[in-house]
Amino acid sequence: MLASSVVIHRVGVARKRRDRARLGFHNKATHDKENIDRAIKTLHSKEELIMPERALEAVYELRNQPKVEGLLMKRGKSWMGFGETKWRKKFVILDPQTGNLAYWDAQNTSSTPKRTYPLEDLIYVEVNDYHNTIMLNFCGPSSRKQVNKGLTFMAQSKEDFDHWVELVSRYGMKGSLRESATGVIAARAA
Repeated sequence: MLASSVVIHRVGVARKRRDRARLGFHNKATHDKENIDRAIKTLHSKEELIMPERALEAVYELRNQPKVEGLLMKRGKSWMGFGETKWRKKFVILDPQTGNLAYWDAQNTSSTPKRTYPLEDLIYVEVNDYHNTIMLNFCGPSSRKQVNKGLTFMAQSKEDFDHWVELVSRYGMKGSLRESATGVIAARAA
C-alpha cells in the first residue's frame, strides 16, 4: 500500500512539473526567457522518439575524436531512497575509439575501471545548469528503448560542466540535447 501511494505522489509531482514547464514557470524565482526555453526543450526532448540507430551513428562518426578524461563527482546510492546523497570523486574517461564511458575511484586509477558503459546504449542526457549535474540514462542489453541504468555526475566548475555537456551531448538515442546544448554553451560564451 505504501509503495503505491509513493508512486501516485511521484506521478502527481511529475505532472505538476510538466504543467509548470508548459506554462514556462520552470523555476518560480526566475522567469527569464532562457529558463522558459530550456523548460520547453526539456519537455519536448522527453516526448521525442528513442532511435537506437542515432546512437550507433554517433559512436561511428565520432570514433576518431581524442579520448577525454577528468575528475567528476558521482552520485552514490542511498539506502531505499532515505538518507543523505553521497557524492564520490571519480576519474572518468570518455573514449570515442572504443565507444565507451568508464570511471574509476579517484584514488585507484591504475586498475580496471569500476564500471564501463557503451555509448551506443546511451538513451538520453539530462543536465542541470544550476547544480552542474549531468544525468546519463543507459538502456539494457535486452531492451533498447527502456532505461536500465542512470548515472549522475557533478562537475567541480562551470567550465568542466560545459565541456562534459558538449562532449556527451553528441551521443544518445535522442537528439534534442545535442542540438540545444551547443546553443546554450554558445550563448553562455557570448
